[in-house]
Amino acid sequence: MWKPKENTVSEGGKFMQPIIFYDFETTDSNPLTCGIHQLSGAVIEKGKVVERFNWFIKPKEGCSVSATAMWMAYKANGFGSVKAMRESDKYEPQDVVYKRFMNLFVKYGGGEYRDGHPRYVDRPMLGGFNVYKFDNEVLRQWMVDNGDVPKIGFFAADGCIDLLLISSIVLGRNLECMNNFKLKEVAWAFGVKVEKDKLHSSDYDTEMCIGIYKALIKRGYIFPISREEFFTIHSQEDMDRHNDEYWADRNSKDPEMEEWIKNFDENA
Repeated sequence: MWKPKENTVSEGGKFMQPIIFYDFETTDSNPLTCGIHQLSGAVIEKGKVVERFNWFIKPKEGCSVSATAMWMAYKANGFGSVKAMRESDKYEPQDVVYKRFMNLFVKYGGGEYRDGHPRYVDRPMLGGFNVYKFDNEVLRQWMVDNGDVPKIGFFAADGCIDLLLISSIVLGRNLECMNNFKLKEVAWAFGVKVEKDKLHSSDYDTEMCIGIYKALIKRGYIFPISREEFFTIHSQEDMDRHNDEYWADRNSKDPEMEEWIKNFDENA
């Protein structure tokens, strides 16, 4: 009888396949037409991070571009146009990074077959924040762009660990205590330290995902947080300060950003 690889079974006998948390930074919010300019992530085995990656990618030709997305790229990594990314040695060709990413799946048990079928037990699980709706769709299109069949199941286990969906169950009783349900706000709700200046760089977004994942693991994933427990994580003073900072940011205008978007030229 065929048995799973040793790395899929924990000391306690529980099935624990590797998890690849990943995050794309793109030139637009449309997963079918955007260009990828950064891919970061981490591999977790038996609850521990065993590998991290952070790659910069030259966006594909003819990709859709939005001024807001490029502004965030500029603030995070200093490159605010597709042309600049394509011309920089910091950014690697699409196909080079794609092959490297696919080899990562093989390294951790994906892409291997038995009797003509993928071996479900060994394949790593994908994870991220809003990964089911966005990053997985970007990945499928990336597979097409590189001449592959867009079937993630050939390399990874069916389904994924989408921290947005899981967190909405756990934090559902406390939504009125939160300003939105974006990654930064969810990380804060779980008590994960957030550094605003590092947001929108996929390597830092991955670190916040790992923080949320560890918080979920600690409480057994899906047990909802009661209002009483929420206030053991955050004092009233912390809540007031957090909300004041949020609304100050929402109501303030960033002249540099407004000027950027006003004069943005995707061909520059």
